[in-house]
Amino acid sequence: MSVLDQILAHNAGAAAELRPDDNHASSRLCVVTCSDPSVTALLPRAVGLGPEELVLVRLPGPAIRSGSEELCRAVATAVALNGCDEVLVVAHTDCVLVATQASAAASALATRGLDRARLPEDVRTFFNLQASSRQIAMETASAIRSAGYLPAGLLVHAALLDNASAKLTVLERGEHLASSAARPEGGLFGASGPAELGGGLPAGLGVGATGFGASSA
Repeated sequence: MSVLDQILAHNAGAAAELRPDDNHASSRLCVVTCSDPSVTALLPRAVGLGPEELVLVRLPGPAIRSGSEELCRAVATAVALNGCDEVLVVAHTDCVLVATQASAAASALATRGLDRARLPEDVRTFFNLQASSRQIAMETASAIRSAGYLPAGLLVHAALLDNASAKLTVLERGEHLASSAARPEGGLFGASGPAELGGGLPAGLGVGATGFGASSA
């Protein structure tokens, strides 16, 4: 039986037992964190919030690629449509993006049958391998603060999660940095408030001009 078949078998029973109020979400915090499975079990213990209280955005690291808008698009959706008013960027110790060398990453794919010739020449950039977990957290938080289509003053914090102890160490507090973030002109909310939602948003955001349950990529 495949993993998908196991999921479908479990879901048949779970769906039959679901009550109308079981899937009610009341999220005020958007957590941007790594897709590593070790974080899945650690994060709830570290933040002390239930799945219904979080909008979870996950990607490797979570290291943002230069020029990519996908992460900030997901955060904008969490803020505008899910009601989040704070963002916590959580990197973690023992992250594979930090621990893995480019040659090892290429070899790992080769063992799964992928020809090395099919990968870009710069494997390090392709996998977005990073120097340190602390750097990942702070650079990603900085990129979110600087996004022109997020509200000015949005609290964006950076933290490091210890895989061994589940201890969360704050690297940057959004209260100290929100007012100093450099932003392009215009934002997610204009002078008239949410009525201007949609003005100046990048194409494909999914917003028009007129937890652990949530995850975006």
